[in-house]
Amino acid sequence: MVTGFELVRSIRTNSLNRNTPVIFLADRVDQKMEHLGKALDAAAMLTTEDVEFRLGDIVRECVRIEPDRQWSDLVSQPIKSN
Repeated sequence: MVTGFELVRSIRTNSLNRNTPVIFLADRVDQKMEHLGKALDAAAMLTTEDVEFRLGDIVRECVRIEPDRQWSDLVSQPIKSN
């Protein structure tokens, strides 16, 4: 069984997506969970009650559109068929 914390730790250490913002959602958030979230550079730790009020603002703050540095712009190029 994999927890959300283990999943994010794996993404942060073994992935090209290590800078992807992560928001943890839980029924309740205790001090230990807050500590783990900060250690993993989580964008936020939200209880399910807070989602409706805070999620939109957190996403607007943390998600930035960046140019794709790994791939050519597939949308502007015609698709080649074989």
